[in-house]
This record gives sequence, C-alpha cells and structure tokens, in this order.
Amino acid sequence: MVHGVLCKPGMLQGVLCKPGMLQGVLCKPGMLLGVLCKPSMLQGVLCKLRMLQGVLCKPGMLQGVLCKPGMLQGVLCKPGMPLGVLCKPSMLQGVLCKLRMLQGVLCKPGMLQGVLCKPGMLQGVLCKPGMLQSVLCKPGMLQGVLCKPGMLQGVLCKPGMLQGVLCKPGMLQGVLCKPGMLQGVLCKPGILQGVLCKPRMLQGVLCKPSMLQGVLCKPDILQGMLCKPRMLQGVLYKPGMLQGVLCKPGMLQGVLCKPGILQGVLCKP
Repeated sequence: MVHGVLCKPGMLQGVLCKPGMLQGVLCKPGMLLGVLCKPSMLQGVLCKLRMLQGVLCKPGMLQGVLCKPGMLQGVLCKPGMPLGVLCKPSMLQGVLCKLRMLQGVLCKPGMLQGVLCKPGMLQGVLCKPGMLQSVLCKPGMLQGVLCKPGMLQGVLCKPGMLQGVLCKPGMLQGVLCKPGMLQGVLCKPGILQGVLCKPRMLQGVLCKPSMLQGVLCKPDILQGMLCKPRMLQGVLYKPGMLQGVLCKPGMLQGVLCKPGILQGVLCKP
C-alpha cells in the first residue's frame, strides 16, 4: 500500500497498469501517451519527410513559411533591408537618417534630441546665467525659491529657529525641553518616557530580584510558568515523552507505530 491505497503487482497509484500501460492508459508499441504514433509521426501528428510539427516544410521554408533566398521569416529581405524594411544608406530601422539626424529627427548643430539647443540652453530650454532647470535662480535662490540670509528652503529661519519653527534655548523641534525632559515630556530622575522608573523598574513595571518583565521568576520558573524538573515550557516531561505526549517504544509522535505502520496508517507489504 502507498498512502493507504492498495497497490497490487502491476498497479501504479492504485490504477491497474498491465504490461504496455502507462498511468492506466494502454501504450502499445508505437504509442505515446495513449496516442498511436506510427513511424514518421511526432506526438500522434503525421510527420512526413520535410514536415515540422505536422506542417509541410519544403526546401527554403522555415516553420512552414516559404523563405526564398533573401527572405527572413517569410518576409522579403533585399540587400540593405532588415526585417523586410528597406534600409538605404543613412537609414536606421527604415527611417531616413540624413547627416545630423538621430532616429529620423533632424539634429542641426546646437540641437539635442531634435530640440534646438542654443548656447545657454539645457534640454532645449533657455538657461540664462543664474538659472537652474529653466527656473530663474538669482543670487540667494535655491531651485527658484528666494533664499535670503537666514532662510532654509524658502522658509525664514531666524536665529533660534529650526525649519521655520522657533527653537529657543532648551527646545527640541519647537517643544520646550527643560532640564530633565525628553521630547517635551518631563523626565525626572527615575523617569523613562514619562513613566516613573524607580530602582529595579523596567518600563515603569516593578522588577524585583528574580523578576523578568514584571513577572515573578522564582527558581524553576520560566516566563512566569512553574517549571519543575523534567518540565519544558510548563509541560511535564516524563521519561519517554515527546512534546508532552507519552511515547512508548514503537510510537512516533505519540501515535502507536507497530511494525508495518507509518504515521499510524497500516502499511501491508
């Protein structure tokens, strides 16, 4: 038996496979997957001489398409043609490319990608001195935004300001931080994130000796759970136990496995 299915001699996956059968389908000589394959047949399709996958391939044919000399994939390719498109000299992919042309676009001197680029132009956009990306950048400007002294990204930053927010002495991100404060929260000695942390406290939870995360951990206690000898994660483990399930000889994962049994399923020869 396989997977609890009876497998007699000559059976595959519980299906009777007599001689000459494949997966319960009769396969006589010359058959493939139960389809009759005579000589010169491929996958049950008649393949005469010069045939490919049942398509007639005469001389000069590719995949059943007539390919005369000078043809590619049945498309006429004269000299100077790729893919059947006429490519005269100075042509690129059948597009007329005269001198100073890029991809069939006229590129005169001073042009970039067919766009007129005079001196002082970037990508065909006029860039005078002091301009960045065609945005006028006067002295003291950043990305076309006026940046006077004391400004950051166009926001006025007076002395004591950070990103336009007033930061007086003792302030963090515009929040008043007096001595003993963290992020604007009053942190007196023994306080963490505004929570009172006395000695032996963790995150505001009282941690006495032998405590873990505020849970009492006496000897033999794991994660606040009593762990006597022979216990794992609070489960009693006697000799011969696996995961708290009694495993006697001949058992697998607490399931009785006699000779000839696999995972508690009877497997006869």
